[in-house]
Amino acid sequence: AASHRHGRVGSVVHLPHGLALTVGYEDADLAARAEPHAVPTPDPDLPLLLVDVLPVNVPGTTPLPGTAWRLDVEEAPLPAELARVHREVCVDAGVVGSKLVLRRPRAGDRFQPLGMAGTKKLHDLFLDEKVPRHYRAQTPVLAAEGHIVWLAGRWLAHWARVRPETRQAWRLRLRQDA
Repeated sequence: AASHRHGRVGSVVHLPHGLALTVGYEDADLAARAEPHAVPTPDPDLPLLLVDVLPVNVPGTTPLPGTAWRLDVEEAPLPAELARVHREVCVDAGVVGSKLVLRRPRAGDRFQPLGMAGTKKLHDLFLDEKVPRHYRAQTPVLAAEGHIVWLAGRWLAHWARVRPETRQAWRLRLRQDA
């Protein structure tokens, strides 16, 4: 009979010859052992924020330092539709305002994803959506006046959505330089 062992997601087992086995949600990764405090190799399909806080040019383009990603903010023609494109969304400019910042997730962050009745801890959302542990701390959070607007490229806040009474909208787009 085969025995099965289960580990906590994110657990790392250090193996001989400089190897490490990292437990994922549905798989495990075997790779060269990372140096302590090493930054994970960025996934080219995931935008990362490598600085603590970054003011956003509204309207305009804000490059994400150390990556090929940028955030474009432009006025969207009305009626603006909720974009169904990955990494692009429209928000109510009158509600969100123009003092936007990109920042990293913070302990205790709460947020109401579009369509959800109540708020949820960001940490719990990351767990539920199986966001790899090493990307969570570098997931770009777009905030206005301390409130989460968009987990960049992932989830829009319910309060920031475009409504029928919206008079001005911002189109937010995360894109990579070619």
